[in-house]
Amino acid sequence: MTTPGAAPTKADAVASLAAKGLTPRGLTRAEAAAYVGLSARTFSRRVAEAKLPAPHPVTGRWDVRALDAVLDPAATRPSAAADSATDLRRAIDAAIEEA
Repeated sequence: MTTPGAAPTKADAVASLAAKGLTPRGLTRAEAAAYVGLSARTFSRRVAEAKLPAPHPVTGRWDVRALDAVLDPAATRPSAAADSATDLRRAIDAAIEEA
């Protein structure tokens, strides 16, 4: 938690969003890689190969919806997708905690 009068930290901002039931849409490279279930290195290769979207030109972050748009057609079973979404959410939460 920040001291009174100090600028809020990233962790404070993320906690504030979470308290409102919101999840950040813009992911760092590490978070985006975890979200799609790849290592950061493999994720970067897939972006360079244009198999995954590039970061947003304004924010420099990967948009969750853009990643979902690429991945959703690949979903084969609803139960597997639900399990993957839960696992990915946990990975993203862990990456945010580390940031």
